[in-house]
Amino acid sequence: MQHSSDWPVIDPLPSYGRGRELPGGRHQSLIFGSHLTDVIITGANGTIDGQGAIWWDWFYNNTLNYTRPHLVELMYSTNVVISNLTFKNSPFWNIHPVYCRLVF
Repeated sequence: MQHSSDWPVIDPLPSYGRGRELPGGRHQSLIFGSHLTDVIITGANGTIDGQGAIWWDWFYNNTLNYTRPHLVELMYSTNVVISNLTFKNSPFWNIHPVYCRLVF
């Protein structure tokens, strides 16, 4: 059985000043990076499945201690390209580029 304590806890985002759902930190995303340059996440129309159902159960049962993780979160990064992938079943939001410069 999976436990939320198996996931690292990181600081809340400065723009929120606290956790999004609960006070304090938040769980780190499955795919996470900070202060990166020239990031490319791509696939041949593949799928990344976050298997987030257990997180949603914990959320609805009020058993979380921290905000749920996103499936992908990149912070303070530049030249980010995400293409040709489907993201599904995230524990929270699918893709969360925070303070990033994206290439479309």
